[in-house]
Amino acid sequence: MRGQDVQAVPRLAVTSAGAEASVMRFQTWRRALYPFLSKRLRARLRKILGSIVLDVLMGSIVRYPKILLVHPWTLKLCIFGWGSGWCASYEYLSAAVRYAQTTRGSILELGSGLSTLVLGAFTSPQRRKMFSLEQDAEYAQKVYKLIFRYGIKNVNLFVAPIISYSTFDWYEVPPAIFQEEFDLVICDGPAGPLKGGRVGLVPVLINQLRRPCIILLDDVDRESERRALEVWSTMVECKVSCYQGGNRMFGVVELR
Repeated sequence: MRGQDVQAVPRLAVTSAGAEASVMRFQTWRRALYPFLSKRLRARLRKILGSIVLDVLMGSIVRYPKILLVHPWTLKLCIFGWGSGWCASYEYLSAAVRYAQTTRGSILELGSGLSTLVLGAFTSPQRRKMFSLEQDAEYAQKVYKLIFRYGIKNVNLFVAPIISYSTFDWYEVPPAIFQEEFDLVICDGPAGPLKGGRVGLVPVLINQLRRPCIILLDDVDRESERRALEVWSTMVECKVSCYQGGNRMFGVVELR
């Protein structure tokens, strides 16, 4: 590790520790003051602090991406800062970071959010391309603003509405995706109950998935995602491992 990297760790660790201390103080204040505050004011205070924490942590990750490996609790603070109900579990995001560390090619993300920011910032120094599909145009605009705010240059975010593929519904894939090959897929979308759930990934993009390729499929405790795994296993040679992530499960699918 270069000397400048060694020096960067303590400085950024202090910054992140400061964010952690702010969260702890907030939790103390919340227990003392929340009984006297309206729900609207509670939500407002939570949103303000979350935004501050996310800004601090994303600034750290952009400047020194390996802080996610050196200080794993940085990711937990990012989840707190994100604050949205639409957020993958800490375990799922941690797995995404680990596999982003061990793979080298382009990354495909299905369903944008905090993972877009974290993985984009983490892989940017490697000059890896990351493509993200989001079905909700309003939500995509929120994520895009944060991508721009944090200066993340390697993420291509597309609004991709859901269309019918006869036996299943899935994203309308932008032409740019068919020009790429991926060895890591973060599959946390499409959202909502759809015909076929998330099965469309392999049937639609089988020629864009390298061998080997890692697919992180969230919510495998749901019937639709278990069915997707069954369909995929009939189309490609793969190994599936399932793990607990918060109050749900995710699968690591290794295409061979």
